[in-house]
Amino acid sequence: MIASSTETWRVIARVLDRILANTKLAASEPPSTAFDSKRVPCITMEEYLNRVSYYANCSPSCYVVAFIYIDRLLVNNPQMKLTGRNVHRIALAAIVLAIKYVDDLYMNNLVYARIGGVTLQEFNYMEIGMLTLLNYDLYVDSEAYFEYFNELMLQYLKIEEEEWKTEKMEDCSETPYKPIRNVESMGSIYTCLLYTSDAADDSLRVDLGGRRIIKKKKK
Repeated sequence: MIASSTETWRVIARVLDRILANTKLAASEPPSTAFDSKRVPCITMEEYLNRVSYYANCSPSCYVVAFIYIDRLLVNNPQMKLTGRNVHRIALAAIVLAIKYVDDLYMNNLVYARIGGVTLQEFNYMEIGMLTLLNYDLYVDSEAYFEYFNELMLQYLKIEEEEWKTEKMEDCSETPYKPIRNVESMGSIYTCLLYTSDAADDSLRVDLGGRRIIKKKKK
């Protein structure tokens, strides 16, 4: 299984954000699944998956396989919807299952829980819950993989193009269209998220209902 030079985690994050835009959840609605946090985390999917990618260090193919698992989860359980309160946890559980299925080497669940900003108990519960809802069907053949990969890339480029056109209308500058961004160019201003149980600044705190994460400049 392969992936393109574009950061695959970014592709998945942008597509999930687009799905979320069509499934808004009332703030007063109580959590109903193992993946629901008490409130919507104040970290975007792009920031979250950037963090997971940075620390989990898995192969790019894992993100495509994870998206396939998420799609199967929703197809097999039509009562479930992606919302701002569950998408981070669903993505985390799906990515870790994909890592264990695709990659030869992987870390223990405590590490993944810390990367994802949840407790070990919460993560174990999420992992078992996803396996059960998927009927333990983790197999992905090459045909399905490339079908999803191609569709994800098409959706990603559409989203990038739409956003570029919107920016173009707001700003009449002649900036050339560049749908594929290079995060390496960010250099020293690149920001990573550091896991901690002691938030030094509440304004930078991210809470997924378990442990806390804060944003901090990378040294």
